[in-house]
Amino acid sequence: LILWFLAERERTVSEIAGALGASLPSTSQHLHLMELNDVLESRREKQNIYYRLADNELLRSCLVLANLPKDKLAELMPEP
Repeated sequence: LILWFLAERERTVSEIAGALGASLPSTSQHLHLMELNDVLESRREKQNIYYRLADNELLRSCLVLANLPKDKLAELMPEP
């Protein structure tokens, strides 16, 4: 959900937490982990931290996977 929400534009931690119905600390922790893994980038402006997608290619890949038939997806990602 975070990726879809950030697809339109960068957003603050508060905006993201509000959209998810999640706490600020939990949301901040998830965003930080995504940033450490090069999924997101951030910038600070006064008291706010803004997050954005690091690469739109990741979002395109998610869209492709979301639209694959389930049998094709199972071929690509077999269950352990």
